[in-house]
Amino acid sequence: MKNIFIFEDEGTEKLLPLTYLRKIGDLRVGIFTMRERIEKTFRTTEFSKESPLFINGRAIRWNVDEIQRLKNGEMLISKDQILAFRFGIKSKKISMEQIRNSCKEIECNGEVIEYPWNLIEINKELLNEDFVLAKRGIYGFVDDGARIYGDKKNLHIGRGSKSDAFSVLNLETGPIYIGKNVHITPFSIIEGPAYIGDGTIVDGGKIRGGTTIGPVCRISGEVENCIFQGYSNKHHEGFLGHSWVGEWVNLGAGTTNSDLKNNYKEVKVHIQGKEINTKSIKIGCFIGDHTKTGIGTLINTGTVIGIFCNILGGRLTPKYIPPFSWDSGDGFSEYKIERAIETAKVVMKRRGKTLSKKYEKKIKKVFEITRRGRI
Repeated sequence: MKNIFIFEDEGTEKLLPLTYLRKIGDLRVGIFTMRERIEKTFRTTEFSKESPLFINGRAIRWNVDEIQRLKNGEMLISKDQILAFRFGIKSKKISMEQIRNSCKEIECNGEVIEYPWNLIEINKELLNEDFVLAKRGIYGFVDDGARIYGDKKNLHIGRGSKSDAFSVLNLETGPIYIGKNVHITPFSIIEGPAYIGDGTIVDGGKIRGGTTIGPVCRISGEVENCIFQGYSNKHHEGFLGHSWVGEWVNLGAGTTNSDLKNNYKEVKVHIQGKEINTKSIKIGCFIGDHTKTGIGTLINTGTVIGIFCNILGGRLTPKYIPPFSWDSGDGFSEYKIERAIETAKVVMKRRGKTLSKKYEKKIKKVFEITRRGRI
């Protein structure tokens, strides 16, 4: 994508804890990450070379024609959020505010992600749309004893993947995209639309429509309309609904969340020290990278759990748990950074990954900037 740049703005902070350890463009929603979707859309699009095109990493919908018509000094705005602009930036010190003040604003039909639950709300639609963009076919193995309901044109199974006897793939509710080296064990049920990333094992799980599971996850129990970023485990019974789970998360046996209040009122979520009304009655939880839950953990409706948290089971969690919080049973204390990094190295090594110096530096930086907000 020559002459096209993906930028981040102050809106990143509203997406915490999802973006503590990754760029917005690396967030997974639908089949692709945010960055991959932009790249696939504009890979062959012709643009004028008069000035660079900048696209917001939080952009999730756009009109290609509107973007193509942009001229130098023009900016597309969606609900007061910057979606894209053309601007000949000559200094690295220029701020987004200065750029916005220098551009002519044009209202557009696009959409920009503002809060974490926006990913959950749009995931089902994007799974359907992304399936059309993706290369697809049946290259893996489907046992004769497996049941497939619906048109097989809506099924992709990557090389090295297999769906065992007594597994069920339901394409009547939407397409199912299964990556490479995936194992769907007996008595697993997957309802479309769904995405199962490379190297993942669905072990007797019930995966309901609207779910994205990133690479190298271990999934069992009931999962509905969720996003697993990747490299995380829910390898036991328990329900998880309308939720986002980061990387290197382990959900202990029986971990269950609520995604609907008993009074059916709209769910509020803790964002930057404020309770924000999601305007939705179906919102689960948001679990940051490297967090672990104990057996029997019960997660409240609209709960936000930071990165590197350790939570004991057997009772209902608070609705907000700051990053690097260690549950002692009598309250929360600070998770010592040395212990956190040591455990992360062990966990990542089990999946053939190494904790790099760059990643470790980023973890330590987040530890320091979040220190004041801990319990």
